[in-house]
Amino acid sequence: MKKATDDEILAELAKRTNMMTYHLANCLTPVGGQFIETAWLLRQLKRMEKIGKVVRVRSNYAVQICWAVASKAAA
Repeated sequence: MKKATDDEILAELAKRTNMMTYHLANCLTPVGGQFIETAWLLRQLKRMEKIGKVVRVRSNYAVQICWAVASKAAA
């Protein structure tokens, strides 16, 4: 089974203002048909952050990271 692609991650992330890593992984699991590990998704999001596709968003939580699509966060 395949893992979620960057486009699938961005599409799911674009549906909401911001999402925590674990919540995004839970939402993507039915899309690919395979369980998406939060650690794997975090690595993908950090990679996408480096190339400017996603950004970290402020949150009320000290440890959990929230993400948003880069163009959506700038608006």
